[in-house]
Amino acid sequence: MYTIKYVKGWFMASTIKADRSSRRVWVDDGEISPQRSKQLVNYSPDGFNWGYGGSGPAQLSLSQLLPFVSEEDAVHLHQSFKWKFIATLPEGDFKLNSEQIETMRTWIKEQGVEIKVDTNRLSRQ
Repeated sequence: MYTIKYVKGWFMASTIKADRSSRRVWVDDGEISPQRSKQLVNYSPDGFNWGYGGSGPAQLSLSQLLPFVSEEDAVHLHQSFKWKFIATLPEGDFKLNSEQIETMRTWIKEQGVEIKVDTNRLSRQ
């Protein structure tokens, strides 16, 4: 299981990075946990993954959306988010910069979904 240190949320982040060997993902200095997303849909008992369109990338996509949109919207959007952003990441380690993160934010806004940054939801990730 992952240590829960997720405080900031990628929506306000300057970097997102991941380590392929451990399948861990960090937003700035805080690690993302798959636990809350698994309570909604448990795609991947092994946790996160990226670089293809499978269950680990779906879990990461859902985890990325949950702090910023309603659970209903996160479930509705996460597969499209996965194919647009998570499946296209390199299969190894990666690091996204603020410009790449802004592209993700813009895409979510274009879907017509209300974005709410709830700090309580962020800290419970």
